[in-house]
Amino acid sequence: MKKYFFSTAIAFLIFFSICAASDVQRANNWYFGINAGVSFSDMTPAALSNGMMNQLEGCAAISDKAGNLLFYTDGVTIWNRFHDTLSNGSNLLGHHSSSQSALIIPKPCHEELYYVFTTDASSGLNNDASYSLVDMSLDGGKGAVVSKNKILMKNASEKMTAVHHVNKQDIWLLLHSLDSDTFYAFLVSKDTIASPVLSKSGSVQIAEAGCMKFAPDGKKVALAHKDYFEIFDFDNDTGIVSNSIKTESKYPWTYGVEFSPDGSKLYGTMYQGVGDSIIQFDLEAGSDSGIINSAMTIGASPFGISPRSLQLGPDGKIYIAMATGTHLGVINNPNLKSSLCEYEPEGLYLGGRRSRMGLPGFVQSFFWGDSIQIPAIVYDNSCLGDTTRFYLKGVAEDQVDFLWSFGDTTSEVNHVFEEVGSFDINLFIFNHDSICNGIQVDTLFADINVFPSPNIYLPDSLFFCSDSSITIIVNSEMKSYAWSTGSTTNEVIIDAEQTISLEVLDSNGCDNKVTSVVSQLDCTAENPIDYLPFIPNAVSINNFKELIFINQLQDFSESYSFKMFDRFGKVIWGINNTSHDNIMLVEGALSSGVYLYTFKVQQYSKSGTITVL
Repeated sequence: MKKYFFSTAIAFLIFFSICAASDVQRANNWYFGINAGVSFSDMTPAALSNGMMNQLEGCAAISDKAGNLLFYTDGVTIWNRFHDTLSNGSNLLGHHSSSQSALIIPKPCHEELYYVFTTDASSGLNNDASYSLVDMSLDGGKGAVVSKNKILMKNASEKMTAVHHVNKQDIWLLLHSLDSDTFYAFLVSKDTIASPVLSKSGSVQIAEAGCMKFAPDGKKVALAHKDYFEIFDFDNDTGIVSNSIKTESKYPWTYGVEFSPDGSKLYGTMYQGVGDSIIQFDLEAGSDSGIINSAMTIGASPFGISPRSLQLGPDGKIYIAMATGTHLGVINNPNLKSSLCEYEPEGLYLGGRRSRMGLPGFVQSFFWGDSIQIPAIVYDNSCLGDTTRFYLKGVAEDQVDFLWSFGDTTSEVNHVFEEVGSFDINLFIFNHDSICNGIQVDTLFADINVFPSPNIYLPDSLFFCSDSSITIIVNSEMKSYAWSTGSTTNEVIIDAEQTISLEVLDSNGCDNKVTSVVSQLDCTAENPIDYLPFIPNAVSINNFKELIFINQLQDFSESYSFKMFDRFGKVIWGINNTSHDNIMLVEGALSSGVYLYTFKVQQYSKSGTITVL
């Protein structure tokens, strides 16, 4: 039977993680500021107070695909999940006053390996961008730095961001050189960090604080610099940055930038001591000038507390570091325009800890599309006899291979269950051969309940006299009723010959359909008394649970058929022979109530109701 979609029985979700699409949970744990932290483990942010970091600006954190903390860093020291210094995890080349001092990128196709990229402050000694490699399989699973402070780029600014390549497996790391208009895009793959793709676009970046961010879909990149914001196109296939849109130089001391989850809005912060505020740009304004002129202040921070870094969260909201504040600012609906985005300057209390200028940065595509929700395996049509459809949600399907327990190797599979019950479904997922050499990355376990169709009954035929009607009542409790007459209740009145049907849906979302032929009888046929005995309107039951007829049927010698129906339309008693008794035995005890009957002899028939007293 077909399973209809209702709010109580639409689909069942089994959560799992796989490849880039599941990486939103890698951003579940944040550490920043003065021993401050936030957990998104339940998709609702909650303050953490166990962090060891005391950092002025940039920082980073990473969790595994299930959302469990692995480690975090200020770009100088790395702390493990037990908040101890990671083995060999000190003296990295980040800086306490670098806007984006650190960024962690999982090494593609290597579940235990993580790159930690760092930038020096623009006023620092070397202005280098460096990287170290963490192996989480070491030190009893607590991790250790196995390669440290490898120089990636000389004369780098403090700006650093990352997003997935169009293949959804490799990752672009984007840096900008100091005193130059040149971007450096490094492709991080399973084998290497490739030589950079260089793009000369936009303004010359001098030694100023400020952040740079990719849009979650990887199509745009924006940066904050001195007194303006700048927006660019990014080709996440080639790594090319192009088409600069520079805002007016009227925003004193810009710092943070962040895109809305759908990439339609850009947010930026500025701090000037008085009137510190958050600006929204509408990237769908239609033209460069339209985008620039769409700038709107969505809110100011409390006096003396400056808004600095902006960062998307796993819940799709944007969080704002409020320098020296006891709260994070929150933009609750960042995809919406103007005040509809609902900015709260004190949106998340930090449990007595304090924010400073930085928030942890992440690979921005962690927050793209379905990955903003936990990926799921979904199924529908789970009634007996249905074709049950299993499919995946939030998975980079073109980069993984599948093997279901049914033997199918596609992302969507149909299966027919032959019996009612609970069934365990397995799905094995492998990275695509062309990217990660067929490494199995996950096994999913789903439970599905297969339900029977609802039990509903109508007799094959029903009758009514030409001068009356018949009322059919279905007493089974169903979610919905759909009669062929248009009635949607459990009761219908029929006063014309027809084939009537009833389709019902139960609370499990399963349906059943039954039909009956309703015929009209001529109850005034010539000499009906010769053939149709008197059937009383009311009868009683004797002590033997026998149905007693008032009339004497022994005087009726013809073969006849007599049937009684309960309120569900089920035949509860019937006889097809010659009887001369005034007692008709009933299968089981009859309770008091009204019952339908039909009586047939030769070409004559009679129907009606009998009340059992």
